[in-house]
Amino acid sequence: MADDEAVQYALEQAGISEMKLKEEQIATISMILKGRDVFVWLPTGFGKSVCFETLPFIFDYKLGRIGTQACSLVIVLSPLIALIVNQVTNLRQCGIKAAIMSSSSRISSTLQAIEDDLRYYNIVYAIPEAILKQRWRDVIETPEMAKRIVANVVDEAHCVSKWSKDFRTTYGKIHEIWALVPQHVPFMAYTSTATKSVRDDVAKYFFAVKPRTEIELDLSSLINSLRIDKNNAARVIVYCPSLNMCSDLYATFHYELGFDSYYPPGSQHTSQNRLFGMYHSNTPQYNKDVVLKSMEELEGVVRIVFATGLLEVLMTAFKKVEEEVELDVK
Repeated sequence: MADDEAVQYALEQAGISEMKLKEEQIATISMILKGRDVFVWLPTGFGKSVCFETLPFIFDYKLGRIGTQACSLVIVLSPLIALIVNQVTNLRQCGIKAAIMSSSSRISSTLQAIEDDLRYYNIVYAIPEAILKQRWRDVIETPEMAKRIVANVVDEAHCVSKWSKDFRTTYGKIHEIWALVPQHVPFMAYTSTATKSVRDDVAKYFFAVKPRTEIELDLSSLINSLRIDKNNAARVIVYCPSLNMCSDLYATFHYELGFDSYYPPGSQHTSQNRLFGMYHSNTPQYNKDVVLKSMEELEGVVRIVFATGLLEVLMTAFKKVEEEVELDVK
């Protein structure tokens, strides 16, 4: 492996310097360092977690961040709070700075603490319900966080198939979070259980969330308009036949526009300053309110909305909508 020194440094920092990585672990880490997304299917006890627990230190070594005030960060999503607590306890005993984000104030490292010292953590574990909170979305979009995140991880990914429909609904919205993270950041899904149906679900809910490199729908003119005209761009509502298409287009626009997604230039990267938004049944109420308030104002920041039919009933309140686009399933 070309990055042997970085890996050895990471093993030392994780308190496992004597460990000899297995071929599969080396292959996984190599793929991540190349910026590739990885689906890791290995048996229980194989050492899957070592692959992502060492990543912050590997990237610190490679990016020259050792001793700086902006260490690399890995976000790990897991549905099993008992497992999270156990893993974070073990990490802290090894000297790895890890935080827990859950719905329980008793065990959660608070959002305020994470915001107050972004430099402190190497790994942040979160359950789906917590990471979807608006405040966490805003934290992810800060320039400080964007610079530090080196990988997004879903542990126990098979739970997307195994658990209830409500659970899958929560998981299904995670791609809205990943869309806020810089697009070069790789994604990893881990499981020890992967039947054909599980693999299909993992691909559907997680690996289908990357924005398209080619916009199949003829919407490039809208992207160019936002880039050039900013808040003077025509106001357009794009009606999508599915929630997935809404999210896919949202992610594509965010990817294509980058910092130009926000107005005015240099403003905070929050939903209030974003030139486009989503409005559908799974959109958090806070984000819906931002879209509606902006659309009710002639000079509102939101210029393009990706929506389902849910938005049609509210059209009478909107000011100067120049165009409505209805998309068909391709």
